[in-house]
Amino acid sequence: MSKAGPNQPAHPLPQTGGCFVIEAGELLPAPDPIPDAQPTEIAPAQSTPKKAVKPAVKEA
Repeated sequence: MSKAGPNQPAHPLPQTGGCFVIEAGELLPAPDPIPDAQPTEIAPAQSTPKKAVKPAVKEA
Protein backbone atom coordinates (compact mmCIF):
# COMPACT_ATOMS: atom_id res chain seq x y z
CA MET A 1 0.00 0.00 0.00
CA SER A 2 2.94 2.34 0.65
CA LYS A 3 3.71 2.21 -3.09
CA ALA A 4 0.29 3.80 -3.74
CA GLY A 5 1.63 7.11 -2.34
CA PRO A 6 4.50 7.65 -4.82
CA ASN A 7 2.34 6.16 -7.58
CA GLN A 8 -0.44 8.69 -6.95
CA PRO A 9 1.23 11.36 -9.17
CA ALA A 10 1.32 8.73 -11.93
CA HIS A 11 -2.50 8.48 -11.87
CA PRO A 12 -2.78 10.57 -15.10
CA LEU A 13 -0.49 8.04 -16.80
CA PRO A 14 -2.54 4.90 -15.98
CA GLN A 15 -5.26 6.31 -18.26
CA THR A 16 -2.90 5.99 -21.24
CA GLY A 17 -1.70 2.50 -20.24
CA GLY A 18 -2.46 1.16 -16.76
CA CYS A 19 -0.60 -2.13 -17.35
CA PHE A 20 2.52 -0.36 -18.64
CA VAL A 21 2.50 2.23 -15.86
CA ILE A 22 2.31 -0.45 -13.16
CA GLU A 23 5.22 -2.42 -14.64
CA ALA A 24 7.31 0.67 -15.32
CA GLY A 25 6.64 2.01 -11.81
CA GLU A 26 8.23 -1.10 -10.30
CA LEU A 27 11.21 -0.92 -12.66
CA LEU A 28 11.84 2.75 -11.73
CA PRO A 29 11.98 3.82 -15.41
CA ALA A 30 8.44 5.15 -14.89
CA PRO A 31 9.74 8.56 -13.62
CA ASP A 32 11.39 9.10 -17.02
CA PRO A 33 8.28 8.57 -19.19
CA ILE A 34 6.08 10.41 -16.66
CA PRO A 35 7.56 13.91 -17.32
CA ASP A 36 7.63 13.23 -21.07
CA ALA A 37 4.08 11.86 -21.13
CA GLN A 38 2.56 14.91 -19.42
CA PRO A 39 4.01 17.59 -21.78
CA THR A 40 3.48 15.32 -24.80
CA GLU A 41 -0.21 14.81 -24.05
CA ILE A 42 -0.80 18.52 -23.43
CA ALA A 43 1.04 19.71 -26.58
CA PRO A 44 -0.74 17.45 -29.13
CA ALA A 45 -4.07 17.85 -27.33
CA GLN A 46 -4.01 21.67 -27.71
CA SER A 47 -2.45 21.62 -31.19
CA THR A 48 -4.89 19.01 -32.53
CA PRO A 49 -8.09 21.00 -31.83
CA LYS A 50 -6.56 24.27 -33.08
CA LYS A 51 -5.28 22.76 -36.34
CA ALA A 52 -8.45 20.71 -36.84
CA VAL A 53 -10.62 23.81 -36.38
CA LYS A 54 -8.68 25.88 -38.96
CA PRO A 55 -8.88 23.32 -41.82
CA ALA A 56 -12.49 22.53 -40.92
CA VAL A 57 -13.45 26.20 -41.24
CA LYS A 58 -11.70 26.54 -44.64
CA GLU A 59 -13.42 23.43 -45.99
CA ALA A 60 -16.81 24.60 -44.67
